[in-house]
Amino acid sequence: WETRRLPNDPLSTQGQWMNQLARLPLEKAQRAAAAWLVQDGWRESRYGMAVAQTLGQRAITDEYLSSFLPRTDVPLLIRVQLATDRAATSADARAWLRRSAPEASGITGVRMVRALGELGEAEDRLLLEEIAGDPGRPGLLRAEAVRALAQVPGGVAVLAACVASPPRDFETAEAVVESAVLAGDAALRASVHEAVAAGFGFETESAEHVALWRTLWRAQV
Repeated sequence: WETRRLPNDPLSTQGQWMNQLARLPLEKAQRAAAAWLVQDGWRESRYGMAVAQTLGQRAITDEYLSSFLPRTDVPLLIRVQLATDRAATSADARAWLRRSAPEASGITGVRMVRALGELGEAEDRLLLEEIAGDPGRPGLLRAEAVRALAQVPGGVAVLAACVASPPRDFETAEAVVESAVLAGDAALRASVHEAVAAGFGFETESAEHVALWRTLWRAQV
């Protein structure tokens, strides 16, 4: 690459090289790919994300996150890709996720929330609880926050509160039922079974109620 590249190679040509360099088990090659991505490579529509996905599995990437993740000129999807991939090992990735998740939505928000749940850290409980309990947020995002709560210390108590006072939208309610059954708490499982039998906030025998019964029994298998 060093001998064959040209100073004015277009980003697409550079991207082909970097996509290969990022995969090599060589620090020099991975560092070259990371430097390319954070400088201008993220602008390359085909290879920018591909390189980011590979670098998400490389420890060298952590060195670039503190300055790269806050850049609002970089597409959010690329930053989320790197942050969620590196959250387990990078304090910068975790800090950025915690700052950004409260304002996130759509698939990027779901990925952020899921990553925080996978960390399993107590400090994320309040944020996840806020997202799960906010009726103004999309049901898909609230549902993911419910599932994430099941993975953090103190989350089972929040699930118990959700069972006692079920959310009104179906997506979140379904996540509460599923997570409560899978939480491994016998008392909580009994409570959610009783709550679903009573309708779980929906009219009994309605399509939503029948679907929640199916979710409950499926989670118990």
